[in-house]
Amino acid sequence: MGTCVVKLEDLIVFLETENLSTDAMCSFDVIEHIYDMEGFLKECKDIPGKNLRLILGSGANERNPIIKRVLQKGHYSFENTDRPNVFGHKQRDSLLSFLKIRWDILLAYNPKLDIESIKTLALGTRGLRKEDILACVDDFEKTGKLNYVPNHPTNTCDPLSGNWNEQLMDPLWLKSILETQGFAVRVLPGFWGDGVVLYKTGFKIMLNMMIKYSGAFALTFAPYYVIYADRNDHQNKL
Repeated sequence: MGTCVVKLEDLIVFLETENLSTDAMCSFDVIEHIYDMEGFLKECKDIPGKNLRLILGSGANERNPIIKRVLQKGHYSFENTDRPNVFGHKQRDSLLSFLKIRWDILLAYNPKLDIESIKTLALGTRGLRKEDILACVDDFEKTGKLNYVPNHPTNTCDPLSGNWNEQLMDPLWLKSILETQGFAVRVLPGFWGDGVVLYKTGFKIMLNMMIKYSGAFALTFAPYYVIYADRNDHQNKL
């Protein structure tokens, strides 16, 4: 089965061309896979619709230490280990380790690079897709050093597609980006639902109580977070 990928800029052009107005854009477990998340959020300001509301949920909750630890183990695995082609695998996703893919990209782009340079570039460009990796190679050849530094200790993406492997992001950072684009933003903690299996039902109830009453620390116990954003002009009319 093929995969249809629509860029936000293409959607915006379509909406403007058809003179359509947007009331809401909702997603869950999507934003942690977007390659340029900052650029995506800044582009949201161009979505037509004076009453626009964004509801963006993610289970990659960096503020929850248990979830963070589990996802970081996954980052390490995808970065360093090849995967078998099992049932349910999406054809757009690579099976080779992301480090091996970056190594192959570097060798194909410049076979004259020495082994130490390839090692430096392959390790140091974690979190970049192919075109940005190649830009780092060009800069490396001019300056003799790698000027890019990953902004997270484990986050990694497929170098061929830019699809992040459950990218851990601070939801308050996402909030600040949207606020600079004219949105009134709240970050809401999710609750543990009936479909989630925990050691004891009472433990789930206790966690939900802690989420409900712990204020600014609620995200520490939450299984997911939701970015809830309204355009400021709409917010002022409510």
